[in-house]
Amino acid sequence: MNTVKKGDDFEEEVYNLLRDYINSGNFWLNPKFCKFYRKKKYFSKKREGYIIVDISIECFLDGRDDYSQLIVIECKDYKSKIPVDDIEEFESKLHQISGVNIKGIFASRTPFQSGAFKVAKNIGMALIRVLPEDKIDWVLQRNPISSKPAERIKEDRATSEYALNNENFTAKSQNIFCYYNNYTSFIIDILNELLFGDKKPFHKTIPNKYKIIRSKNLSYLSLDEIDSRGLQLALASEVSTKGEIDLLKIVSYLQESDGLNFDLSYELGTDEVYTSVLGSMDAKNNIIKISDSLEFNSHRWRFTLAHEIGHYIFHHDFMLKNKIDEHVDIDDNYSIVEFSMKSNLFRRLEWQANMFANSLLMPRKEVFDSIISLVAELDIRSFNSGIVYVDDQQCNIHNYKYIVSKLKKKFNVSATIVEIRLKQLRILNDKRITPEGFSFNLLNVK
Repeated sequence: MNTVKKGDDFEEEVYNLLRDYINSGNFWLNPKFCKFYRKKKYFSKKREGYIIVDISIECFLDGRDDYSQLIVIECKDYKSKIPVDDIEEFESKLHQISGVNIKGIFASRTPFQSGAFKVAKNIGMALIRVLPEDKIDWVLQRNPISSKPAERIKEDRATSEYALNNENFTAKSQNIFCYYNNYTSFIIDILNELLFGDKKPFHKTIPNKYKIIRSKNLSYLSLDEIDSRGLQLALASEVSTKGEIDLLKIVSYLQESDGLNFDLSYELGTDEVYTSVLGSMDAKNNIIKISDSLEFNSHRWRFTLAHEIGHYIFHHDFMLKNKIDEHVDIDDNYSIVEFSMKSNLFRRLEWQANMFANSLLMPRKEVFDSIISLVAELDIRSFNSGIVYVDDQQCNIHNYKYIVSKLKKKFNVSATIVEIRLKQLRILNDKRITPEGFSFNLLNVK
């Protein structure tokens, strides 16, 4: 790939990423007051001419024709670290653009030299590193961490700092790391801080309105974003999140709001290697199908349906753009071991759908609330090894099985889904000795 094509592709990736974040409704700005541009010209008094910038986002006050704030993004896809000269050159561009409230973001594929980072920090420029595919390890679960929120923030900052400064960094299922006043992996926090700081936003986003992110590209999504989308869909469908999620109400909502069709007991048959197909998302005909081999409202049926809804929400337009008429799911698509053997594109599709299914079926807040009650009920007082700890000691196994059984019943999911969800949320520290080669399957109904 030539250098120009490589740079243009990265610029398009960053453009789509920022546009999708703001249009998602999770940002403080109301997306209808934002305009997104690539290669737009802005007047420079110094040049007596125009400066062309890679990406710009113009933010408007209601009823005003002129933007009130301007975000300018410089994009670089180098083989090596970003040097200080590039940061200083971008700063010069920002100073030359006529207007008020201009903020700069420097987006890079690679980390930053120490001098470049210092200059950006001192002039108030935001930095974003967007990792390539070969620097991302798609995992379904994360190592446990303390129950204290401060510890989680501390770890995220340390990880983000390392990502922005070191080339030999591989991320766990996310690709964005940022700096503006603090290190973080949450780009929304950076955008909010960059524009508003401690001030209240001049436009609040549309409240309580579920809006499906429509991107023809396969967006990167963190677990936090996916959790948010699952909760938003449940709330928009007027579904209670206090226990078992009523998937039929969500089906009815998507039928009415999006015209999405469902066949919840369809003879899907087998794939090309004669493996039973459990579910499919037919983007061409706008229909989700669930195999008639699955018992209605069973654990397997519920997870498969939630998984296919995840494909619809995040991948429908991407499939149409790339002429993928239908995506089918078999047992292997839910297995961690099989999952790791597939292509990066496949892994990202399945990771996002799996994470969404878990988030929808076991909402984060309700899981934490349940864990707090169960820990108190079991009189667990030590959290040095994680909120929930299990090894091969009978006392810990007893507590663990009790917690799993309660959550399994409350949310109407399998024990395996409970286990994976607790590990995703970094609640469970599992130190049991497991047989070599053992793998979890998310459709396991034990």
